[in-house]
Amino acid sequence: MRLIYSFLVVFISTSGLSQNTDNDLDEIKNRVNDYFIGWEQKNVSLLNNIFHSEATLKYLDRNKEYAVVDIQQHIEDITNAEAKFLPAHVRSVNAVNIFKEGASVIVHLRFKSFEVTDFFQLMKINGQWKIINKMSVSSSLPDELKN
Repeated sequence: MRLIYSFLVVFISTSGLSQNTDNDLDEIKNRVNDYFIGWEQKNVSLLNNIFHSEATLKYLDRNKEYAVVDIQQHIEDITNAEAKFLPAHVRSVNAVNIFKEGASVIVHLRFKSFEVTDFFQLMKINGQWKIINKMSVSSSLPDELKN
């Protein structure tokens, strides 16, 4: 299944342009796209390949308490979860920022009854972009917006 992204805004830090290429932007977009493919297909191998082994997921739990899990736990959680709400109805990339060997990507996802904004941080390690951190913020949709 091919995923389509709506790139609303793309920012590339001008001081890093001499070191960054269009290829870097494509690789970063591919890393984030691979995350969603791996998530939707429950592909542990793909997910392990895109994350740095020491990456973490940070979020607020149902009680709005700060929570952190290591990436292996996150991969296990998403590959064992029921996929009844997948795929997202709307997925848009709101920003991509690149500076030298670092990048951040903001993705907004809208499901039937809730929405999520994911903030990915990536680093170019040994010539390959890896997700080193993911932060998620979610909220329920108002009744009039629920499908």
